[in-house]
Amino acid sequence: MRSSGSYMTASQRGSGNYLPLDTRMQLYAPVRELAGLGLSYRQIQDAVLKAHQVRLSKSTISVRVNGLHEPTGRLNSFRPNPTPELAYVIGVILGDGNLNIHGYNAELILAVADHDFAEEFSRCLAKILRRRRPYKIRRSERKDRWVVQGSSILLYKFLNCDWKSLKKWVEHCDRCRGAFLRAFYDSEGCISDSLVIYNTGKELIRLVKKLLENLDIETGP
Repeated sequence: MRSSGSYMTASQRGSGNYLPLDTRMQLYAPVRELAGLGLSYRQIQDAVLKAHQVRLSKSTISVRVNGLHEPTGRLNSFRPNPTPELAYVIGVILGDGNLNIHGYNAELILAVADHDFAEEFSRCLAKILRRRRPYKIRRSERKDRWVVQGSSILLYKFLNCDWKSLKKWVEHCDRCRGAFLRAFYDSEGCISDSLVIYNTGKELIRLVKKLLENLDIETGP
């Protein structure tokens, strides 16, 4: 789960949605509180600049005061509720999936040979990010892969961690455990004389073995 990128400095002008997420969320409540005290937009600008070294535009202040948008923005409607779809996405990211951040884009990417695998990841990703339609599946002839690419800074931050902290979402119920295993086998599995998975994370493999044994499925060494 490697990431890299740059952020706008706190003193730069512009719409609040172009500030880092942490800054947007930090300023959301103070702006509304200052407006509740009867301060003008110019006075709110000056107060925020003095306290937080961020100069907000009047249009950004208006959006916050009137509650037109949440500070997380349109592409970040993620809540970490335990669901089979979230467990599937976790399994994909621990397998073939990738997390990538550059500029203001926090991306979740899957590039695979199996179209059905890409299609299921697209469906699950759209479901947990509350999109009406699945993400587009595009063909990369150069990579000879089907590619799905979504964006959410909140989901990125949720997934970009030590995988052990995600276990409670994976182990929430039988459906979540099953979805995680299916995603992990879609990512890391192959069939020879039996179904085999390959992954360099020994503790992660132990978790998969434990989940399979709980389902009364025999596993090898």
